[in-house]
Amino acid sequence: MVDKDVVRVVFGIIANVISICLFASEMPIFYKAVKKSNLLEDINAGYYLAMTMNCIFLVLYGVPFFHPGNLLLLTAFGTGLAIHITYLTIFLLYASCNKRVR
Repeated sequence: MVDKDVVRVVFGIIANVISICLFASEMPIFYKAVKKSNLLEDINAGYYLAMTMNCIFLVLYGVPFFHPGNLLLLTAFGTGLAIHITYLTIFLLYASCNKRVR
């Protein structure tokens, strides 16, 4: 029989890879924005702000001080937080003034 902890770690690693791929799926849009120094697509900053807040809360939840044993949660959403902060920074640098205000 397979140990429950081994299965938990294996599925946790698979979930981390999938989560990081999900967070990184918007990279082509922002790569084009940096390359052209302009955000041509109609990008809604609210989505990226909500995802950043989601990552912040889940990183806080995954901190071992609050909930021990959630290292996989901490790594996945810590990476997601770094990616989404980068997205928001690029948005603020390259968006038009009207988009920033909204």
